[in-house]
Amino acid sequence: MSITLRTVVDKGITYKVNRLYSSGVGTQYACTSKGADGKETTLLLTEEMIEKNPAHLALYIACAKRFDDSTTFAKHIGSSSFWQSQTPPDGIAKPE
Repeated sequence: MSITLRTVVDKGITYKVNRLYSSGVGTQYACTSKGADGKETTLLLTEEMIEKNPAHLALYIACAKRFDDSTTFAKHIGSSSFWQSQTPPDGIAKPE
């Protein structure tokens, strides 16, 4: 089992985020941050929690964007490490 942690910054706090899947519950994000005392705290975000307490809505949206696979793939396609990166996305012009 591999765990993919991604970093999200919200309101000046850096979170290490892991996306969790659970049937019936939907997508959940476990957001871990370190306090000034060096102690780690984890916040579990679910859609239901956000509906009840919208204080963490911005963090939830940031996590969803960070784990959006279509956005991640689009960035990968545009990177120089992708094998088709030398061809413009429209396919009209040739690389110089």
